[in-house]
Amino acid sequence: MVKAGEEINFRAVARAAGVSLDFLYTHTDLRKRIETLCGQQRADHQALRQEPSADDGTVIHSLTEALRRERAVHRERIQELEQRLAAAHGEILRLLSTAVWCSP
Repeated sequence: MVKAGEEINFRAVARAAGVSLDFLYTHTDLRKRIETLCGQQRADHQALRQEPSADDGTVIHSLTEALRRERAVHRERIQELEQRLAAAHGEILRLLSTAVWCSP
């Protein structure tokens, strides 16, 4: 499976070997080997995703910076809206308490 570049997980190994999942989980040496291979594949996949080519570097950098700026603007806007909402809630409570005391 490793040589063929297939995904290594317990279900795939059980299917390929014609054994049950219980069999793989109860045999400690097999279980450790499958877990190791799974971890290696995950690490390899993450490394591939994190290594952009030299051509992509400037585009990725530019897009990342634009996204960072946009997120900062959105965070500020959210804070502003939360403050306005809190003020509106306070005003509603003030008006309700005034209305209760002023009603005949």
